[in-house]
Amino acid sequence: MTRSTVDIRTADGVCPTSAFTPSGTGPWPAVIFYMDGPGIRPILFEMGERLAAQIKARVLVVGADNDQGFPPAQAEKLEAALRSAGVDHRVEIWPGAAHGWTMKDIPIYNEAAAERHWREMLALFDATLQAA
Repeated sequence: MTRSTVDIRTADGVCPTSAFTPSGTGPWPAVIFYMDGPGIRPILFEMGERLAAQIKARVLVVGADNDQGFPPAQAEKLEAALRSAGVDHRVEIWPGAAHGWTMKDIPIYNEAAAERHWREMLALFDATLQAA
């Protein structure tokens, strides 16, 4: 697996990202994992709408019930945008979790929610990804 750094330039600044590519020949599925430390800004909603209008894959978006960065109102807006774009999706807020619950190296880690996260994500991959 190789990792390359990609800077996404926006009107609000630069968002450093990483691309991970498995070894061997593709085609490879794409996974977008998005976190924004500085907080939600208008450009992020524009980016989300632009992506939603072009998405052809099934989408799973999960937030935590203890996360001011992705409150239920935002989940509802995202749900509406994906539905309007005809995207096969699930947008959910999971109870009992806080922002960052999947990362073992921070105090907010929630093992049960993290394991559910992996089960849901791997089930999505099993249902949608086929060997070429």
